[in-house]
Amino acid sequence: MNKNPLLLPTFTLAALLFTASPAPAADQAEMVRIPHEVREIEGWTVQVDTSLLEGKHKPSGDLALKVLEQRLHRIVMRLPEEPVARMREVPIYLDRAHPLGNAHYHPSAKWLERHGYDPAMARAIHITHARDLVRAAKTPRGGCVVLHELAHAYHDRVLGFDHKEILATYRKFGDTGKFDMVPYSNGRVRPHYGLTDHKEYFSEITEAFFTGNNIYPFNQLQLMEAHPESCRLVARIWGVKPSVSIEKDPGKLGHHDLRILATLKSQRGDHDEALEILGKAEEKSPGNERLAGERERIEAAKKEAEAE
Repeated sequence: MNKNPLLLPTFTLAALLFTASPAPAADQAEMVRIPHEVREIEGWTVQVDTSLLEGKHKPSGDLALKVLEQRLHRIVMRLPEEPVARMREVPIYLDRAHPLGNAHYHPSAKWLERHGYDPAMARAIHITHARDLVRAAKTPRGGCVVLHELAHAYHDRVLGFDHKEILATYRKFGDTGKFDMVPYSNGRVRPHYGLTDHKEYFSEITEAFFTGNNIYPFNQLQLMEAHPESCRLVARIWGVKPSVSIEKDPGKLGHHDLRILATLKSQRGDHDEALEILGKAEEKSPGNERLAGERERIEAAKKEAEAE
């Protein structure tokens, strides 16, 4: 299934990996085997299609490897050391043009063999078209396919696809109805791809939390605002604290933000409320000359309004 119609093929853990639906390549007479050469990138073992390392495809291969290195470095910098160490156990396959299409985490050797693909890719992530990795990197809010697929691998290899808390929060996420139709970064409005199943849900919210996603909620702040339980779930599982909070109590704002809020209230004619908010700012910053000046201005505006 295409998560982003402007990035074809998109990067997903295709439903065909977990269902009995026939795969496009099921009728292949011979197994697809592509020669690879090993590269070590940011601590990951990467099996690179040899056609990307020589000849006419080498320039595009060099660019794809650079993008992959950048993506992996970003993951290393954003996520805690322990889960990164576990994800480094996951091999990465980078192909120029694999017939399977899309990008995947392959949980089953039997599925691969049955459908004519190399079973050596089992429990590895597979970027089937190097050009799409580059294309996504050039797209604003293109998401992070590498983290998406590594999250699938972590879900399977470390947490287990039967993880109860993920299943429960996934159901709550869907039951809200908020994500039935959401904006994608290409401007289209469609059902959230995370509604596909609990596996896609976990990878999508992991993307939003750490690197940003191409589906609303696009980032950690929006995830916290739209579904706090999902945001906290990601934080607990990966062993981090959310870097954002949705604070709507003016009393907990700093004096600068309170002054701005008081000014806005006064401009709208809510002078009493403006003075009340300004009082909270003055408690946080006693003797602040700018706040004193703003109080004089608001009190004058209030008197003028009462005289009319």
